[in-house]
Amino acid sequence: MNKGLLTTLLAAAASVSGIQAVHANAPTILPLPDVIIGDGENNGGSTDNNYFVYTNAFKLDDKAFDAPGETATSSLMWSFSEAAYADNGADSTTQWFMINGKNPLSVGNANVASGAALAVNPSAVPNTQAPSAGAGSGGSKNLRETNADGYDHSWASFRDIVLSPGWGPLVTGFNPSAANKTDHARGKIVTMYVSDGQNVVSDSIVVKSVDSALDAVSAPIAYSKKRDNKFTTGTENWTEAFPGAPSTAVSYDGGSQSLRAFISSGALYRVNGWREPEYINTFFGGPPGTELKYGEVGAGNWIRAKFHLFAQDPAGGSSFSAYNKIPNFRIRISGAIFSFASMLDIQHHSQNGQYDKYSHDLAPTTSSANARVYRVDMDPPEYANYTDAQTTMGFVRYYETYGKSDEPQESGFLCLAESSIGTYPVPAAGIVRTSFASNNWGTAYAAGSFGYIAGEAYTHGLIFNKTTNQVEKEHDSETPGGIGGKPAASEIVFTGSGTGTSGGFEMSSGNVDNLGSGRLAVASVDWLGGATGETNASRARVMPGKQYRVKYTATATVPRSTNSQIRFRASSMVFQYNPRLEVGGAVGGSAISWGYLPGTGNGKDFLTGGALPGYSGTYDLIFVSPFEINSDMALTTGEHLGAEPAQGVNTFTLYRDIHLGVDLIDGLGSPETGEKGNVKISNMTIEEMPVVSD
Repeated sequence: MNKGLLTTLLAAAASVSGIQAVHANAPTILPLPDVIIGDGENNGGSTDNNYFVYTNAFKLDDKAFDAPGETATSSLMWSFSEAAYADNGADSTTQWFMINGKNPLSVGNANVASGAALAVNPSAVPNTQAPSAGAGSGGSKNLRETNADGYDHSWASFRDIVLSPGWGPLVTGFNPSAANKTDHARGKIVTMYVSDGQNVVSDSIVVKSVDSALDAVSAPIAYSKKRDNKFTTGTENWTEAFPGAPSTAVSYDGGSQSLRAFISSGALYRVNGWREPEYINTFFGGPPGTELKYGEVGAGNWIRAKFHLFAQDPAGGSSFSAYNKIPNFRIRISGAIFSFASMLDIQHHSQNGQYDKYSHDLAPTTSSANARVYRVDMDPPEYANYTDAQTTMGFVRYYETYGKSDEPQESGFLCLAESSIGTYPVPAAGIVRTSFASNNWGTAYAAGSFGYIAGEAYTHGLIFNKTTNQVEKEHDSETPGGIGGKPAASEIVFTGSGTGTSGGFEMSSGNVDNLGSGRLAVASVDWLGGATGETNASRARVMPGKQYRVKYTATATVPRSTNSQIRFRASSMVFQYNPRLEVGGAVGGSAISWGYLPGTGNGKDFLTGGALPGYSGTYDLIFVSPFEINSDMALTTGEHLGAEPAQGVNTFTLYRDIHLGVDLIDGLGSPETGEKGNVKISNMTIEEMPVVSD
């Protein structure tokens, strides 16, 4: 997105959002488990007692605390709200649950904001205040409030009041309908609030009632480390990522025991970094590959790489004269021969500092002893070219630092103190926070909105001449006739039509003449306002203790063998935290890309040259919340991301919303004369789940 757009967006944000007044440190809430309310414990023989009560699911005092010297843990107030179905995000306005005999603060997506407001002091909200299925245990809606009801209020006890009407822990006979049982097994999003009387924090979980199951809470997922490089004695065969790149250098620093990548100041694009040795290097006389092989990952697992990074000034010290001199960077897990990659691009400062309100928390430290940890996750593609190469092809780690031509002040070292990679089992389906399954793909663009209307697409197309290093043509939604005196790139076509999964948004670069390897065409689309019908309260937002899966349903009308590179993107913090999944172009890339790209026809076996069935499935982008980089980010005082409106709050925030986008990049590799880029997006969903501990 160009800086003019961002300037306008931030100006708009300033006009409609306010600064939240905070007078104390907010409590901390730890990730809460999902809950299954079963009746299996109470069924006897052939008798189905239908008693859907889970007593003492988890202890409240183990899950939240306040800053030292502030509110005692036992005095924190707990409450809850109910919202949508967990499996598809559809709204539900019927109360299902009581917790500790207490009713929810709100029920339904439209009432999330009002419930969050009441959560500041639930002790002042009578338990009989709507929504209310009855007096329950009496008193207020504070779950910690002790009543003569048989519950231990230091724990959370769940009751499904539809399947088992009532409110206490007593067992009586019930006969719910089969339809209700099926419905409640789908689960519902329940948001648990914790308040110290001034500040509220929350965590959303899935609560479902499952017939004949045992009461259960979700167990933590185990991460298994497979490689760990600490560079204590040398480079460990890692090599320069971009040999010969101008105005850059790489080196090993024995003092800090780290790999260093240096970029100098200057008005040109500078990039360099380090990569671990991969299998393909052995064909060119390089060191043997040490990357994580596909056979070590196994079906049903995701991958995570960790990079421990710190920065040094141009003299190798820890003193940067200005914050924006620390270079930006990206980390990646790359499939064989750049066929695909999962990446995280960190732009912790912007050209003029206008967007840097919270981004300082993203920056690397300047201490080798306190390097900051950045994570990139991947859902490995289940495609035959990869699964057949169990012991050869694998997943390679890279990191690179870069300086942009319009930021000549960037200069210094980005240092890698440690890097590891491992796997973990695919988590259960998360809470659906955003779905484009009902999106109106043909929403007309409103001039001056810059794409921040729900369902509206903001498009950008350009043609770049790689020989002259000049943009030849460029346009976007605001300037369809051309930008900066340049004509519109009419050869790049954007078409949005239909509703939901039967429609879609299509981009095509098939009419662009690449002039051999001389031209690069880029088509981009962003949905900054989310899906049709979304509001501030319902948009997906980054939260502490979470990770996300974005599922893109993508097809193409061109053959896989000629399609171009496609980039599936998410972003937050005003495009300063940018996870993305890239699938390389078929012509300039490798045969693996050929099969993984959307399109018609077969893929190609990169070993034998024979035909293979092409990939069929969604393209899943996995990423960890930016809050996991730096614990200070969750603070609600000072300039930290935690001060912005959280998930479910009906207040505008440009910083915490998760924005989705897609790029089509035609002509990136060489040669590209046969590339014809095309992609159609017919659905996108954002799932939120607890972050996997590593």
